[in-house]
Amino acid sequence: KTEVILVAGEDELPASAPLPIPGATVRRSVGDCGTRFTVVLGGETVGYIEVDTDATQAGTRQEFRAWADIGNLHVSPSRPWTETAVYLLVAAADWLRLGRIERVLAYVWPEEHDRHSFLTAHGFRELTRTDRRWQHESTATNR
Repeated sequence: KTEVILVAGEDELPASAPLPIPGATVRRSVGDCGTRFTVVLGGETVGYIEVDTDATQAGTRQEFRAWADIGNLHVSPSRPWTETAVYLLVAAADWLRLGRIERVLAYVWPEEHDRHSFLTAHGFRELTRTDRRWQHESTATNR
C-alpha cells in the first residue's frame, strides 16, 4: 500500500481560533501516538488529534529535532468533520509553536481524497509517497 506523506511549516498551519462547538472543552493528555488533544462535549469525546514531537528517534536523528508527526486525527461520526478537525489542528499547532516545532508531518492513503484535501487546504503539501509493499531484493528472490 502506498502512503502519502505531507508536510507543513508551523507558519503555514491555521492560527488560533475560538472553539466552534459551544460548551465543549479541550483536554491535553498522553495518547497512543504522542500528546493527545481531545475535544469533549457533555462527557462525550467529539474528536482528538495526537502529535509526536520526538522525530529524532530518541536523539539519534538530531536533524529532525524541530519536527512533529500527526499520529491520529479522529472526529466522531456524530459531529461535523471539518469544523472539529480544524479546531483540533489549531489546538495542536498552538501547542507545537510553544515548543518551537518548525515542521509537522501528516499521512494519508491515496484513496483518502477528503482527508488529503482537508490537509492541503490547511497548510500541508505533499512531500513524498512511500510504497509500503517494498521488499528487499534478496527476500523477494528467495520465495
